[in-house]
Amino acid sequence: MDKRTSRYIEQWKLSDLQPLTRTFTSDLYKAQSKQGAVVLKVLTDAGAKDEKAAADVLELWGGRGAVQVWHHDEG
Repeated sequence: MDKRTSRYIEQWKLSDLQPLTRTFTSDLYKAQSKQGAVVLKVLTDAGAKDEKAAADVLELWGGRGAVQVWHHDEG
C-alpha cells in the first residue's frame, strides 16, 4: 500500500480495506467508514491528469444519478 492510500485510511478513519481492482487511472478499495460501506478511489499519476475534476463534478451532483462523494482532496 502506498503512502497516499495509507494517508487516506488514517485521515478519513477507514477500516477493513479490501482491494477491488486496479486500472491505469486508479486503485479501488472497498472499506468501512462511519457512514458504512464505502469505496476508496486512489488516482494514479495518469488518473490525476485525466480525472482531476471528476470529484468536483460528482460533488455538484450530490449523489443524484451518481455516486455520493464523502471526501476528496486535490492530490
